Amino acid sequence: MKKKTMKGKTRNDSIQASKRAAYLIGTPLGVFTLLLLWALFYYFGNLSWLDYYGLPIGAFLLLFLGIFLWIKILPIKTFEFLVYSLTFIYFSLKIYTVLNGAISDGGQIESDFILWLPIIYILGFGMLDIRDALLCSLSFFIIIILLGFFVVLQTGVFYISPNNLYILIEIYLSGVFYIIILYLMSRVREHYVTSLVTADLMSKLAMTDSLTLVDNRRQLEKYLDDEIKRADRHRLPLAVIMFDIDNFKRINDRFGHATGDIVLVKTAQIVRESLRTSDHFGRWGGDEFLCVATNTDEDTAIRLAERLRKELEQAKIHETIPITGSFGVTRFTRGDTPDGLVRRADIGLFRAKNSGRNQVITISPETTLPLSENIAEQ
Repeated sequence: MKKKTMKGKTRNDSIQASKRAAYLIGTPLGVFTLLLLWALFYYFGNLSWLDYYGLPIGAFLLLFLGIFLWIKILPIKTFEFLVYSLTFIYFSLKIYTVLNGAISDGGQIESDFILWLPIIYILGFGMLDIRDALLCSLSFFIIIILLGFFVVLQTGVFYISPNNLYILIEIYLSGVFYIIILYLMSRVREHYVTSLVTADLMSKLAMTDSLTLVDNRRQLEKYLDDEIKRADRHRLPLAVIMFDIDNFKRINDRFGHATGDIVLVKTAQIVRESLRTSDHFGRWGGDEFLCVATNTDEDTAIRLAERLRKELEQAKIHETIPITGSFGVTRFTRGDTPDGLVRRADIGLFRAKNSGRNQVITISPETTLPLSENIAEQ
């Protein structure tokens, strides 16, 4: 459960970072668009009182919200809520002024306004959660219907020209269309993203050790095969380090498997944090761990294994007994197979245990190996 939470948190942080970057790019464009519209309406003499004050005020408010988001004073959720609220208020007032002017004066409803009306629906489903976007879109749709009746009752003019009636019907029908389409598209997108996230999680779970949360043997075998091919193709150095925890069976027998699991988890954490991000590390099986050290020659691998050995010895993983590890090291040579490379490291590990434990033994590729080498833990 903890693992899923950590992965979910990481993924959510990535989504929030992407949204923040998009808003930081979109905010200046939105400010520029509002000011440009104000200038065009003013130049052509088509500027209502609402646009005269509303567009520049909206531009500066949007600019300030963008600055607050940029300096991380404003959370993303709050930014989304405020931007949508400003848009909601503006379009509601715009609908009222347009209908009031057209019905009371007997003029024609501004057709250019209809081009911008879908923004309120698109913005809602783009910035808000699906449920909130649906509620807000339906609320806006109901408001524009009620505003139509309110304007008729307020002006006392019950006659609407056929052209205005046609435009009103078009506004209402298009509103229904936008809400339905955007809602369905959002649901499809949500289902698609959820499927991708689930598939990604299942894939990672299949390649991750459930106890220590490092790579499991299946993933390590894949990494090892890939790195051997890369090292062979580009003539790069490669080393393998295998180690296990000394006297681990005694720890389980004396303190129980729960304590043994804690030792495994802490050991994996200490080693993982001590390696480079380019190194592949995981649990090979039981208390055995494997590190595939990329671009690493034999001498460097020996120094790395010795450093890991000392860190385990000094970590004080258990309160009453020292936790140490025995290490086997080998380097890649052309013609090596994954099984052969691991076998040499494994034999180095066994020899380290036979020689007194808590040490590093190197097996060179030139060393003649026995057909089998089995060592029972004492």
